[in-house]
Amino acid sequence: MRSLSVHQGELVHQRLVNTTMPGLKPMNGSTITMGAVNRHQAGVYQCQANNGVGRSAFRDVTLRVLCKYAPV
Repeated sequence: MRSLSVHQGELVHQRLVNTTMPGLKPMNGSTITMGAVNRHQAGVYQCQANNGVGRSAFRDVTLRVLCKYAPV
């Protein structure tokens, strides 16, 4: 999500679940980067843009993690 405004804006990313993911706290900035994800990081993440004028804009993104396991 990009925020274009003449006013100073803020972008916050967070995970939308009742449980927390170790190492991921709400982050400010235009991107969220996660390396070496596993199935536990799957879920809905939200980006919120707010420039203090009018209403905040929200966009949800669903992260799906496909795992391939070796045959047993």
